[in-house]
Amino acid sequence: MGAGAVRTGARALGFGVGLEPLPAFFASQDVAVVATDLALDGAVEMGWVDTLQHAHGKESLRRPAVCPDALFDRNVSFRECDMNAVPADLVDFDFCWSACALEHLGSIEKGLAFIERSVECLKPGGWAIHTTEFNLSSDVATVDHMETVLFRRRDLEALAQRLAAKGHRMAVIDWNPGDEPLDVYYDVPPYKPQPHVKVALAGFAATSIGLIVQRGDQ
Repeated sequence: MGAGAVRTGARALGFGVGLEPLPAFFASQDVAVVATDLALDGAVEMGWVDTLQHAHGKESLRRPAVCPDALFDRNVSFRECDMNAVPADLVDFDFCWSACALEHLGSIEKGLAFIERSVECLKPGGWAIHTTEFNLSSDVATVDHMETVLFRRRDLEALAQRLAAKGHRMAVIDWNPGDEPLDVYYDVPPYKPQPHVKVALAGFAATSIGLIVQRGDQ
């Protein structure tokens, strides 16, 4: 994220926040946060409620160990939001984010379109930060039009071009998969409870990748 983005008085927009601690953390830095998640009926259908991955209101995001209650109450608001149909009134934010949510929007194209739409929610110069699932096995074959999709290098390079055509800038991605012990270990289903860097998913090697986009001046 750009230096100085997380600062007193900044406005932040979180997409598909689930039960992550990020809204509370940003609020603890005196950032005004609008946290969003899918409406309850949609979340039930997707299975997010049963797996404790859905925020059904502001109270779901309260983390007293991360942010004092008074600061949380002052800085955090919550609303329902479908990431495939982001409301037009969500605008003028200093930064927005999503953490491994956009791969669940139904297709690779829907995920890419969401990233483009998220940039429109920002002020000129604002930052969009997203993480998602990345296919390490192939730049051709992948998982698409499923509950979880795997983005390829070609998809993200095309996204950079699409954003540049609109005057935005995506940070250069380091494509090096690494060669440290955790980099060469792939967890397989049923996945272990310990943290892992890479997993076997639908016959592909996958990991998470981060995308950083700065909105242009217009």
